[in-house]
Amino acid sequence: MKNITIITKAIIASGRLGMILFLLACSMAVAAFSQGSEPFDAALERTDLLGSLEGPVRLALAEMQLQEAQYIFSQAYGLPERNALNRISEAEEYISAELDQLEQEGRISGVEYEFASDLSPSIADFDTLRADHRDLFDEVLFAIEDGEVEYVFDMLDELELDNLVLNDSLRSLVLEVEHDRLAALEAFPDDLSASILMVVLAMLATLALALLGYSVIADMVSPLRHIDDMMMSIRGDLYKKENFAHLQKAVGSAGRLARALDQLAEVEHRRTEAARAQIAAAREELYQSRRRRLKLFGTPGQGKEA
Repeated sequence: MKNITIITKAIIASGRLGMILFLLACSMAVAAFSQGSEPFDAALERTDLLGSLEGPVRLALAEMQLQEAQYIFSQAYGLPERNALNRISEAEEYISAELDQLEQEGRISGVEYEFASDLSPSIADFDTLRADHRDLFDEVLFAIEDGEVEYVFDMLDELELDNLVLNDSLRSLVLEVEHDRLAALEAFPDDLSASILMVVLAMLATLALALLGYSVIADMVSPLRHIDDMMMSIRGDLYKKENFAHLQKAVGSAGRLARALDQLAEVEHRRTEAARAQIAAAREELYQSRRRRLKLFGTPGQGKEA
């Protein structure tokens, strides 16, 4: 608050030029901030989120389902499993870590982003389906360990159906993000037109304020040239008050300085005239004194010649 008060006092103290510079800075700030587009930024953010869900998350989910099928068939037919269980765990952990990261960045809730729906309910449903799917797969593993091969094959249809439901849940999540992205792109042209209009208006205001500031500076500098001429005329004993009457009528510092110089010129002129009068009187007195001495001590014959 103190800094704002100091800045306000400085602007007021600097007069018209300070106010113009302040308005110029405001118009430039408006032009700078108007260049951003919330719909465009939201569309980019939703596109990036879409890439995360359709790319790493979908691939990890497909990897998990593939490894589950490979493990079941390898156990059922005595084939090598090739570390399928570890790959399943890694895929599940990767999906959880990716979704947690998106949640921490605020991209799931949509609070910090324009044109972004709250995906938390859909993510919660997706996590619930993943947990149910994990329980179903564990049940299949227990059946394999107990040697209930027929039960395992009966569970395969249910497991496959559950995979379809899980994929549909992720697809619905992706469609929500895509809907947000399309909404942002639809609003982008109007927002862009408004941003361009704001930039144009701000730039016109900047140009007008720059010209106004130039005129103010010119008005401030112009009297200085006349004051310089005034000082030169005073120094050369050529000063005439009527030549600088318009300058003495000016307001502000230039007018006050011109009036002070005029008073100085008058005082200097009176001193000069007084000094000239004294010098003239001294010369006249010296001349008269010499004449008196010549008459008093004149040489003989001078009078005759005269």
